[in-house]
Amino acid sequence: MKLNFSIDIERCLKEIEDFDEIKKTYCNNPYYFFNHYRNLKNKSSKEIIDFFKNNREEIEKELIRRKNLIEKNWNKINNIFFSEIERITESKWKYKSYRCHVCCVWAGRYDNYKNEITVFAFFNKPDYLATIAEELLHLHFWEITRKLQIRIEEENLKDFKNNFYWQLSECIPCLVFSHSDIKLKLKFGKYPDWKEVRKVFKKIRPLWDNKRNFTDFLKNAFNFISPQK
Repeated sequence: MKLNFSIDIERCLKEIEDFDEIKKTYCNNPYYFFNHYRNLKNKSSKEIIDFFKNNREEIEKELIRRKNLIEKNWNKINNIFFSEIERITESKWKYKSYRCHVCCVWAGRYDNYKNEITVFAFFNKPDYLATIAEELLHLHFWEITRKLQIRIEEENLKDFKNNFYWQLSECIPCLVFSHSDIKLKLKFGKYPDWKEVRKVFKKIRPLWDNKRNFTDFLKNAFNFISPQK
């Protein structure tokens, strides 16, 4: 299993045009972005977009440098990550290779039922390794749910607060990396970062602790607090 890294400045420039939407996603505070681009804090979205357009070449060079560093450090844990996730979930990865878009806009993203993720180029090492691991695990989670004949339509995923399956997906990385015997230590807390999912996490934690296997846990979680019940 292999994760391939790339940068695409054109894609970044297109993504930055939706900066208002990005701010909404992070409750109007994409802190990770302003921690790096401190000169852009308190600037309007238009000023931020113009900055990226006017400094395209410099930003691209910086992205390439960061991509090479992230790739080098990820490769050190690549094999153990993929093998350990297969062991914990007792499910094979769908794809033989995955792609990671190293960007300067989003903190982390994944495309449902595909093999591509995104990570912010300017996180520190613990944060970018954890973000990559989390986004890949999300992809794996959704493939497992599809095998269980549970498929969520894209438009439903936008309603985070009322979508149990999405909230459950946000609990999975914390359960796997902080509450299992996984042989890979990454930067994950004991509880999910999203406050909206902590209520769900507290309900499903006992199911995780008493599971027979990963699939057994998912089935019990769906039956226990699925909105259809």
